[in-house]
Amino acid sequence: MEAVQDLIRQPAFVFRVANMTIGALLLAEAVVHFINHSFSDIVIGIYGVVFGATLIGLEVYTPPQTYLILMYQYASFMFSFIGRGVFYIFMGTLMLNHGTWVWVLGSVIGVVGLAFCGLEFVKVVELPPSMIAPEHDVESQPVWNAQQDG
Repeated sequence: MEAVQDLIRQPAFVFRVANMTIGALLLAEAVVHFINHSFSDIVIGIYGVVFGATLIGLEVYTPPQTYLILMYQYASFMFSFIGRGVFYIFMGTLMLNHGTWVWVLGSVIGVVGLAFCGLEFVKVVELPPSMIAPEHDVESQPVWNAQQDG
């Protein structure tokens, strides 16, 4: 029991579990959307599978630096609390249809997204290892993160 309490006190472990849970919820909701058989549901289901698998993959496996740089270049929102929070809120609202259980799962994803957004402003914990941006060159840095001279 003491070992479990030590794990819970480590923020990196808590974030790893939270991100893997959100990935699993996205995969579960994607299955529900595939069952419905409308075009929009299939597209939303594909989003759920791609991003759910990506979230779980980032937590379970540390990709090589070149893949992290590529992901940072095209999906830099995955490397900050506010970016992930807004992404979770977006995915949670996309999943809100088709019954009570899907509403509950989408709401859980949205609430976790609100918590991540709050962590950006409170600065209580540092970024977990899976959310630390890779070392990269200036050319691959997104415009909204670039420092301006002046």
